[in-house]
Amino acid sequence: MKILSDFDGVWTDPRKEADAILTYLIEAAARAARVPLDEARADFAGFLELVNATPSRFGWAPDGWITGYVDEDPLLLSSGLGMLLEQIGSSKGQGDSPRAARYRDGILQHHESLASFTDSCFREATTKFLATEPNQLSKSARRLLAGWLEVGAEVVVVSNSGANKLVRWFQEHDIDAREVAGGELRVRGHAEKYRIGSEAGALEFSGRRIYVDRPRYRAALEEEQADVVIGDVFSLDLALPYVLRRDELPGAPKTLILKRHKHTPPWVLALGGEGPIDHMVDSLDQVPALLA
Repeated sequence: MKILSDFDGVWTDPRKEADAILTYLIEAAARAARVPLDEARADFAGFLELVNATPSRFGWAPDGWITGYVDEDPLLLSSGLGMLLEQIGSSKGQGDSPRAARYRDGILQHHESLASFTDSCFREATTKFLATEPNQLSKSARRLLAGWLEVGAEVVVVSNSGANKLVRWFQEHDIDAREVAGGELRVRGHAEKYRIGSEAGALEFSGRRIYVDRPRYRAALEEEQADVVIGDVFSLDLALPYVLRRDELPGAPKTLILKRHKHTPPWVLALGGEGPIDHMVDSLDQVPALLA
């Protein structure tokens, strides 16, 4: 039995890193707009309320289409804030336009777009965070993986991150991870699950459009031919495998498992049972019993 597992949010807890990214973004926006930091923190608390009030409008959109929504993953909140600031003052705008406009205008003096600003903040904040928090892998990873291996699973971790980082983190937890076969688990990096090719075949759930034409991720699914796919962000990790299974296409898994978090939104939880998601687990300890 082969398990294809996501990494961030499955083998890690993203909340601490997400908090660091938001802190970095607010500080950078305050400098760009020449606003005192305390005032910027208060402003962005209000902006976050607006984003969280209508999460179906905001997320990460590197190709112009939202590839994952802010309520699915706290790591996407920075991109959602960029979308909000860009919309303020337009026909789609909402909230305190003059207050948001000063950040937007200040940022655009130094960046070609709000998206490029949030992307640079994400990269720079992550680099800074990992300099002091160099390994975010769950401390239980060794024990958790042992449970999977005991039931005879072959484990492949497919991530948007680079494979070298993941291999190093697993090895630092006494797990024989490699980019090639022969270890306890294999890593595939730079999966580009977020990259959308077109709007073809998009799904609709609770007012959200979920795009499933993700060419690089589809190629990985077709090559791996996994029996089980595990992820924590439905849009990025599970929507495409669900469609492959529904339409009986190459690379379709038999089973889809969601790693549930406190932040997992109700609209995703509603996809369990008879929906696209077969099982939801709060801990990876629960996976071996499901496989058995």
